[in-house]
Amino acid sequence: GDLKGISSKLDYFGDLEVSALLLNPIGYDVEDYTSIDALLGKMEDFENLLKGAKEKGLKIIMDFVPNHTSKKHPWFEESKRSKTDQKRDWYIWRNGTGGNKTEPPNNWLSVSGGSAWTYDSTSKQFYLHQ
Repeated sequence: GDLKGISSKLDYFGDLEVSALLLNPIGYDVEDYTSIDALLGKMEDFENLLKGAKEKGLKIIMDFVPNHTSKKHPWFEESKRSKTDQKRDWYIWRNGTGGNKTEPPNNWLSVSGGSAWTYDSTSKQFYLHQ
């Protein structure tokens, strides 16, 4: 369902004596953790859900997965700028191996196939990804 659908069932959840609702990520775009997926609604729909839940004494628990971001996320972009950037250690960066240091640090594989490491020509290091 979507956020409006959940809001429309708040009375039903109350009848079931539910005290909290756990929502899966509603904006699971690892480029932007603050937007809501258009398939699920708008920020206004979310705010209405929060207001309605509070009025009925229901808690809303949000599932949030901050352990990874897209390579297009601003934090990652910042981490690429310099080896001394404050966000650099938010990601796993390693020197390469081999004579010219352009071979991955190890033989780890990505869940989607191929190396789990990608070379960044700007910083001349590899970053770990899945």
